[in-house]
Amino acid sequence: MPNEGLTFATSNTPNIGFLQAVPSQPQQAVSIQKVTNGFVIQVGCQTFVALDWKDVSEGVELYFADQKAAMDKYLPKEKKA
Repeated sequence: MPNEGLTFATSNTPNIGFLQAVPSQPQQAVSIQKVTNGFVIQVGCQTFVALDWKDVSEGVELYFADQKAAMDKYLPKEKKA
C-alpha cells in the first residue's frame, strides 16, 4: 500500500493535519495550515509557504520519498546540517 507506515490525525484547529514519519526514515512531523492566500507548512523547526495545493503536495511527497532530496531542493545551503 502506498501509505503504509504513515499515520494522519487532524487537530481541533481546522485545516491542520500532522503526518508522522515512515518508520524506515527518521523524519520530522509535518503540519500544514491553510491560510487566506495559500499554505504554511512546518517540518520540524523549518517553516515554508506555498501558494497552491499542488506545490504543497509535491513538496510533502518528495520529503516522505527522499528527505535529502527535499532538503537540497527547499533549504538554503546555510540551513542544512
